[in-house]
Amino acid sequence: MTTVEHAGYIAEVAIDEESGWLHASTLGMLDVVNAEAETFSQLKEEFAISIEEYLAFCKELDREPEKPYSGKFQLRTDPTLHRRAAALAKQQGKSLNTFVNDAIIDTIRKIAPETAI
Repeated sequence: MTTVEHAGYIAEVAIDEESGWLHASTLGMLDVVNAEAETFSQLKEEFAISIEEYLAFCKELDREPEKPYSGKFQLRTDPTLHRRAAALAKQQGKSLNTFVNDAIIDTIRKIAPETAI
């Protein structure tokens, strides 16, 4: 998946096969912020403009802009995996939350080191 990013907002890039235009749609929010352009370079610029307009619009309405990701999510998993992860976390002197967070970071570093935190 190709993405563009501006001010902490990330958009997935799609190609309209008929027109050849690129479209960017924000991820992780209910508010809709999109952009389109003929080239990737232009799309990055248009997405930045769209985000800045969104932020200005929110300010004009005196409302907080939606944050793309809150840092919280629910995870549903097999009870056996849950139990095993909790046991391993305890063995390492970590909370289950820290254990899972560390596992996510390790996985991201292995799969996409250029985006690692």
